[in-house]
Amino acid sequence: MGPTSGYLWMFVDAIAGNVEAVLETAGVNGVGVFGAPAVNLTDVWVGSMGSIPLAPSGAKYDQFLLNYQAQSSTLGTCGGSDVNLTDSCACDQTADSAGNLLFQHNHDEDESTPDRCAGFVYDPSDADYSAPNAYSYLAYDAVWALAVAANSLVENNATEFGGSQMQEALKSISFEGVTGTVDFESNGDREVGVGFTIMNWASSDGYNTLGNWDNTNGLVYGDGAEASIVYSTEDNSKPPDIVLPACKAEDIEVTVEPDCSSSGTRLAQFRVKTVTVGDDETNMCIGGVVRPEDIEIDCEYSPVSGTAGLLAIVCGMIGAVICGAWAIWVGVFWYHKVRNPIR
Repeated sequence: MGPTSGYLWMFVDAIAGNVEAVLETAGVNGVGVFGAPAVNLTDVWVGSMGSIPLAPSGAKYDQFLLNYQAQSSTLGTCGGSDVNLTDSCACDQTADSAGNLLFQHNHDEDESTPDRCAGFVYDPSDADYSAPNAYSYLAYDAVWALAVAANSLVENNATEFGGSQMQEALKSISFEGVTGTVDFESNGDREVGVGFTIMNWASSDGYNTLGNWDNTNGLVYGDGAEASIVYSTEDNSKPPDIVLPACKAEDIEVTVEPDCSSSGTRLAQFRVKTVTVGDDETNMCIGGVVRPEDIEIDCEYSPVSGTAGLLAIVCGMIGAVICGAWAIWVGVFWYHKVRNPIR
């Protein structure tokens, strides 16, 4: 990957939203993953694009944030998340209905090591404040969607309450959530309310925000953002625009290996025809007709390069000579047989 790779790298939100953790895991400043040599990802990533879930807005979001911040801290007395339990450090003792502690856990399944504490601070004025990330809003609406769907089944006196029934119920519900209107198309996709912030890794310093995308308005750039995009080309300039049509049957070509294998077959390979753009070669179409899988076909002839092929040629030549001589004999003697009948 990188500016000379010829590809535009798109990073999902799990990477784009956790850059520091990814860089640490990849070993930018030391040994890489599984002992591999470290690479300077901050340089390699220049020109890549990334996205993170779009932060919502509106009255529902404002109320969600107020409710979130009104919760009691669950850090206990340890002063931070994921801290080992010690004599001077107590975890929050909140438990579920079965008595399982929610914020004290055996992190390594080893009873001889201390448990760990986990939790959150919900007060924005606290230095340890853990603001909700973008997944929190989606998770909150997902739970509400399941609850609304389950309620609709109950109200409609459903006799079965399983996965398929819930799936169908989800397609019929609609409500206003933190992330906007929550309803689903017949194929299960969400109709509206899905959004992402689009970012461009413009330099080794990090991402620049380009704008926001949602499935209602599409991509809306910020002021001057489109002109500032850095691309993953050799000079980071914008590549030429190419609109590829859908593939048709005639856009698929097949090549067959000239020689038979020891099993008496030849490999037939299918591929989309290509076109040269600048110095690069690319497929001339995209989507449409599905490219057939490569197949082995039976040989219908004896290859010339083999002993059997040479023997076939020799036999063919001998046969041709015999047939030619027979034709001459018939031509010479047929006239006499017709003009001089036996008396």
